[in-house]
Amino acid sequence: MKTRIVKLMAVTMSVALMSTSCATIFNGSKNDVKFDTSPSQASITITNKKGDVVYQGQTPTEVSLKTSSGFFGKEQYKIKYSKDGYQDRIVVLDSRVSGWYWGNILLGGVIGMLIVDPATGSMYSLKSEMETEQLVPSGGSTAQEMKIINYNDIDEEMKASLYRIY
Repeated sequence: MKTRIVKLMAVTMSVALMSTSCATIFNGSKNDVKFDTSPSQASITITNKKGDVVYQGQTPTEVSLKTSSGFFGKEQYKIKYSKDGYQDRIVVLDSRVSGWYWGNILLGGVIGMLIVDPATGSMYSLKSEMETEQLVPSGGSTAQEMKIINYNDIDEEMKASLYRIY
């Protein structure tokens, strides 16, 4: 009787482990992305891969965006910024395969890897959690300039958005 219970528990645990879908559990099918411009209060229009407008508003804003365009399909967004007196700016935001998706291999989640995560869109994540764009005045130069600023001279919000480059 005890061996039967142990076998049943082992089979149950194996089935549960084989059907895990790491990205669905940890990642979700949407990502919140913050959008801002310098200067702020620019109009923002976000369109998906199909050309459908998924958001219109003003910066700064935070938008929840789907990471997938369908089964095994990455989503891609075009973000258009516009403001009177400034040149329009269009930026592309792509999805990428989430690191959590590869956790299915480690945990033996074949069903999660081939069915659940691709179907829910959780196998992808967006490349950025924050997009900040510098708008160029109309008639101004499109050449960008580089400024070197001492780390100690910037505010805490700016420090939080920095990335280390090796």
